[in-house]
Amino acid sequence: MRWLGTVAARFTENGKLSDFVPSLNESRHRLAACAGTSTCHIVQSKEGVFVNGVWGPYKGAVFPGWWMNEGGQSSTGQLIDFMIKTHPAHGQLQQLAQDKNTSIHEVLHKELHKLCAEYKVESFTELTKDMHFYPDLHGNRSPIADPRMRGSLVGLALDDGLSDLARKYNLTLEAIALQTRHIVDEMNSKGHAIQSIYMSGGQAKNSHLMQLFADTIGIPVVLPKSSGAAVVLGAAMLGRFASEAGKVGKLTEEEQCEALWNIMVDMTPTGALVAPAASPKEKRLLEAKYKIFRESIEIQKRWRQEMEEAAK
Repeated sequence: MRWLGTVAARFTENGKLSDFVPSLNESRHRLAACAGTSTCHIVQSKEGVFVNGVWGPYKGAVFPGWWMNEGGQSSTGQLIDFMIKTHPAHGQLQQLAQDKNTSIHEVLHKELHKLCAEYKVESFTELTKDMHFYPDLHGNRSPIADPRMRGSLVGLALDDGLSDLARKYNLTLEAIALQTRHIVDEMNSKGHAIQSIYMSGGQAKNSHLMQLFADTIGIPVVLPKSSGAAVVLGAAMLGRFASEAGKVGKLTEEEQCEALWNIMVDMTPTGALVAPAASPKEKRLLEAKYKIFRESIEIQKRWRQEMEEAAK
């Protein structure tokens, strides 16, 4: 349902509606990311694509003759909450947000800007360049498919204040974005051709995270008009399709595909495009972070094997 209510959206860029009207073929370039407590990543293809650690491909899941894959992150929104709530400065953060009549995320965002000015760095990524976080506290679903994977954090300091919480908050968002890139890279390496991400769910409201997705993966992110409406919208699309198809009689598979896609384009509200905007320095830092992220997976597997052998 979320995929149906998301991927056919046209989008605005710099306040102007794009002239591009997507075709059904364009859907194979659009990854739907449904991001709440956890995140699932859904993409359609004309041919079946097998990707390690990614469910499917499922034939005819939505469109006759088309295939669907679904990847996922076990804990994303849940992970952000956990990292914030278990930090010693959580109480201070809550009080500041209450005093300023704003959200805890806005307080953390302002603290990160303050730290960037204090340390004379140009981005949050540079601020946390010596900290590295692997985020699978609850095992990995995609693309490793290993429930034994666990989290790791490098760069700890003797700091339990608000500035440390802000850094770890940014580091958590960064890790989620790096893992999303890992999933997209694996999907594309096996035959998909993902060129953009279409968001739904509560995390779509986090502008900091959405920009990190675009900058880390290097592709645009399209935000829905309403982050929570995709499921209901998808159901309404199917209802309209059933009603209209019933009036015209039996349709060929090609006619069914065209009719449903046209309904999706017609009913999906315009989204807002978030383009990659990292500076050359931040791009280099994010590339280095991604390399370290991938290395940390292999290190954890090797260490686990060494300990298992020692325990025999």
